[in-house]
Amino acid sequence: MTDDSERAGGATPEAERAEGAEEAEKLNACRGRFIEIFDTTLRDGEQTPGISFTKEQKKIIAAQLDKLGVNVIEAGFPISAKEEADAVKEICSAGLNAKICGLARVLPKDIDACIDCGVDLVHIFVSTSEIQRKYTTKMSDEEVKEVTYDMVKYVKEHGCECMFSAMDATRTKLDFLIEVFRIAEEAGADILNIPDTVGVAEPFTMFKLVSAIHDAVRSSAQRSLPQRFRLGGCKLARSGESGCIAGSSHS
Repeated sequence: MTDDSERAGGATPEAERAEGAEEAEKLNACRGRFIEIFDTTLRDGEQTPGISFTKEQKKIIAAQLDKLGVNVIEAGFPISAKEEADAVKEICSAGLNAKICGLARVLPKDIDACIDCGVDLVHIFVSTSEIQRKYTTKMSDEEVKEVTYDMVKYVKEHGCECMFSAMDATRTKLDFLIEVFRIAEEAGADILNIPDTVGVAEPFTMFKLVSAIHDAVRSSAQRSLPQRFRLGGCKLARSGESGCIAGSSHS
């Protein structure tokens, strides 16, 4: 006869009960939490080499995503081209259940282009990591904080919901990242996005980062996490444990 201490790889009944209680506690903590799906196939998905959707293809994909129950569809980057703006506008007027989002840099003209399309949500982004700013925007810390506040305010004053993304968040110094998110939150941002822009973070790193931000901002602000590459599902699961209540993806 097998001794109780030999079962489950040597685990004792007490250890098994303790493990079961821990898992039950995790499940209870997740009950009542609503995970929203923010899908960016129509925008970020086009960054895949060789992929470029026509307006009709975008409309078909948007309709299918809506049937699947996606909560928010990022339909495009309206300022980038007239054809892009036309596609976003038609998706906005298609009567879908999902909210429609447009992407914008932290520039009034970009935000205006989204608003003109009739989007429900404007997704603005600014680089926050030192390495990315050094080679792209050349912005100082103070400039990043100022433009974050001003442009979130601009979106809100025009009657749209606002998602704020700290671009390259996973390579940004944590203290500065939290400071920028708090400023976005103060300006009225509805969603705070924590993007692993270049795909360098593994699941446990993402868990720690989202946990730190979750603890530093108001509970009313949503946290979002883009999922890319093969570890996307693992990162989303870990972020859900740490307090993330919105996940984004592209096909």
